Amino acid sequence: MAKDVEVYDFDTKKVYLVAQEKLGAEMIHINLEGKIYWANSNQLTQNTYQHPPFEGELRQKISNIQKELESVNSQTYAEWEDGFRRDQNPKNEVAIWEHIVSVYRKFSKNYPDVAAKKEIYKIAVLCSYSEESAVLTQANVKVISSQVAQEIIAEYYK
Repeated sequence: MAKDVEVYDFDTKKVYLVAQEKLGAEMIHINLEGKIYWANSNQLTQNTYQHPPFEGELRQKISNIQKELESVNSQTYAEWEDGFRRDQNPKNEVAIWEHIVSVYRKFSKNYPDVAAKKEIYKIAVLCSYSEESAVLTQANVKVISSQVAQEIIAEYYK
C-alpha cells in the first residue's frame, strides 16, 4: 500500500498529499514552522550569507568535496563555498557532504562510466535528504542495477 506524504507547494502556499513513490529526485525534506514536509527544491530561494568566506580546515574540506565530485557535479569551489556560507550550520552540512563523498568514492571506483557515476552520486545525495524507503523510487536508476543501488543506500544509512 502506497504511503501518502505531505508536500508543501511554495507557489500556492498549500499542503498536498502525494504518494511517496511519486516523489521525484527534486523533492527534499524541509522544516516549515517546526513541521517536516516534502517540497520541490526548484521552488526554494537562496538564504543570505550567514558566514564570512571560509579559511583553514573547513576551506580544505570544501575543496576536497569539490575535487572528489567534479566529474559528476560541475560546481566550482566558489559555488560550493557560496552554498555553505548560506547554511546556518556549515560544519554539519560539510560533514554530510563528506559522507556523500565517502559513499560515492566506495562505489564509483567500480564504474569507469560517467553515467553510472552520476547515478551513484544521485543516490548518495538523495539519501542525504530522503527517507531510506523512498530513495530507490526517487532515483529511477537505469545504468546501475537496483541491487547496487540498494547497496549504496544501505552503505549511506549504516
